[in-house]
Amino acid sequence: MKLAAAVAGAQRVLADEEHVHMDPADRAAAALEHEVDLHLFTPARLEALAVAAGFRDVATVTEELTANWFGWATRTVEAMLRPGLLPAGYPWFAYRTWQRLFAFDETVARRVVPKDAFYNCILTATAPAEPMGPAARG
Repeated sequence: MKLAAAVAGAQRVLADEEHVHMDPADRAAAALEHEVDLHLFTPARLEALAVAAGFRDVATVTEELTANWFGWATRTVEAMLRPGLLPAGYPWFAYRTWQRLFAFDETVARRVVPKDAFYNCILTATAPAEPMGPAARG
């Protein structure tokens, strides 16, 4: 991105402030991304917390490794570019690339990369038949 801006000229490639497609609230939320998008719990820790809370049949599944890398990079570049710079077919290219990388993550990466490296962690569990509130724990 920086190379394209340097070669073609930043004013020809990068969006200026008035053309960035974000309202002020979205811009403020995006600025907080690095503060709030913290992956503090490993899949094993999430499972342990669910078991400790009384859930049964606890399992985690992780997804998006390379698909996540591509998605974040793509959205970042798209947001920085001047409107109309990308060709009309670009959204389909980006979506299909993400789909292929997601399939790669599911079929290949999942077998060789530890769960902790993936971006999303999905927790499933069954609630116990008895209530789990403080009074029930007694």
